[in-house]
Amino acid sequence: MQQQYHVAIIGGGFSGTALAINLIRLAERPMQITLVEERDRLGRGLAYSTTVESHVLNTRVGNMSLFSDAPGLFKHWLETSGTEASESEFASRASYGDYIEDTLIESIAMHQEDSAEFTACLQTRATAITRRSGRFDVSLDDRRTLCSDAVVIATGNPAPADPLAPWLGPLTSRYLRDAWDQDRIAKIAPTDRVLILGTGLTMIDVVLALKRNGHTGAVHAMSRRGLLPRVHGSALQELPGNLRERLHTGAGARNLRTLLRAMRGTIRLADEQRISWHSVIDALRPITSELWAELPDKERRRFTRHLQSYWDVHRHRLPPDSARTIADLQQDGSLIVTAGRVRGAAETRHSIAVDRQLRGDRHVQNDDWAINCTGPRFGAQDRSSLHDQLIASGLLTPDALGLGYNTAANGLSLGTDGPVEGLYVLGPACKARDWEHTAVPELRASAELLATELLQLQGRRKRSALQRMLPSTRAAPFRRIAGWLPSP
Repeated sequence: MQQQYHVAIIGGGFSGTALAINLIRLAERPMQITLVEERDRLGRGLAYSTTVESHVLNTRVGNMSLFSDAPGLFKHWLETSGTEASESEFASRASYGDYIEDTLIESIAMHQEDSAEFTACLQTRATAITRRSGRFDVSLDDRRTLCSDAVVIATGNPAPADPLAPWLGPLTSRYLRDAWDQDRIAKIAPTDRVLILGTGLTMIDVVLALKRNGHTGAVHAMSRRGLLPRVHGSALQELPGNLRERLHTGAGARNLRTLLRAMRGTIRLADEQRISWHSVIDALRPITSELWAELPDKERRRFTRHLQSYWDVHRHRLPPDSARTIADLQQDGSLIVTAGRVRGAAETRHSIAVDRQLRGDRHVQNDDWAINCTGPRFGAQDRSSLHDQLIASGLLTPDALGLGYNTAANGLSLGTDGPVEGLYVLGPACKARDWEHTAVPELRASAELLATELLQLQGRRKRSALQRMLPSTRAAPFRRIAGWLPSP
C-alpha cells in the first residue's frame, strides 16, 4: 500500500500555522500534516506571544486577514469576539495570536471528515533532518522520528547579533541578551537606569513594557544611526495613477542612485498634492521583491550597508498611539535616543559599564541594565542546532549578505548541490530572495503559494507511485488508469 503523503512543518508561529491551515482547507487527497512547535501554543511565535496590552500590530486591522482573498476576516473575528474595530485601527498582538489559533481550530473542525490529518507536537524541537530514499527523517528532541515526504522550515526570525559578546561571557546578570525575557525585565526596578542597544521596533516594545511595569528611570537607546521608526499616517491615501506609474518606471533601474532619485522625486510631487510620503513607500510594496531580484549583488551590498536602516524606519512604522507615548517620553527626558557605537563593556554585580562612542564623544557610562534590541540577524553565532546541522549537511546554504537562506521559487531550498526537492523555507528566512518577507500580507501569500505547491507535489508523487506499480510494457492500461486521476 502507498504510504500517506506527509508534510512536516518545523515552527508553529504565523508562517507555519498559516501553511497548515491552507493545507487543511485545500487538501483533496489523504495527507498527514505535522506541526512541530517549541512553545505550548500555536499561531503565536515570538511576535504574538506577548501579554503586554500596549504591544499592538504595526499593520491595520483591514490588512491582517489570514487569507488574501477574504480581507475582512480578522475584523469579523474581532467583532464576534466582542471587540469593535474599524479597518484602520491597530489591534493588540495578543488578540491576533488568538485569531490565528482560532482559525486553525475552526479549519480542523470544518474539515475533520476531509482528507487532511493534522497533528501538533507542542513544546518539542526538531534537532536534525536527513534525507533517506527520497524522503526525510525529522528527529525530535523527545526521541521520536517523523518520516515525511516534504519538510518546511518555518522557524521565524533568528536571535539578534550580540553587540557585547567580545567583552562579556555567556552568563550575565545585568545584560539581557533576550529582549523578550519578561521575567528578567520584570526585575528591573522602577528607578533603574537602562541602556537599550538598538532603536527599532524591538526597542519600542521594551520601552512600552517597562512603562507598563511602572518604570520611571532614565532609558538611553543607542544604535549606529539613532533612527526611530516613523509613525503611520492618520489616514490611508492612495498614490494617484500618474505618480505610481512615474515611481515604478523610475524604480525599474538596476542601480540604487536612480531608484532613490525616483522615490524622492515622487515624494516631492505627492507632497505638492497634499499626499503623504507613506503612500509612496506603500506603492513600492507590490514591486519591492521584483526590484530586489533585479539589483546586482554590488547594489544589494550598498543598500544593506548604507540605506537599509532608512528604508526600515519608513517601511516598518509605528501605530499613532505608540508613537505618541515614545514622543512624550522623549519630551520629558525619560527616553534619550542617540547614534553611537559600542567600544567595550564590563559588568559588576550591581551595574554594567558600556564604553560608547557618540559621534565624537567617547565615554564610559554606568547603567543598572543593558538590553539587546538590535533586531534579528542570520549569522553563525545565533543559528539553532537544527540550522547548523542543515547547513553542515548541505541542505541549507546561507546567503552572502546574512539575510537568510538561498531559496528558489516558493521557498525551495538551494543546497550546496542545487535544489533540495521536498525541503522548503517559509517566512523571514526567505528575505534573501524576496526582500519583502517580514509582514503578514507577504507571509500569508507565501503560505498560500507553498500550500498549492505541496499539493501539486503530492499529486506528482501519487502518479509516480501508480506508474511504478504497473508493468512498464503495458502503457495502454496505465493511460486508462491515469485518466481518472484528479488534476493536482
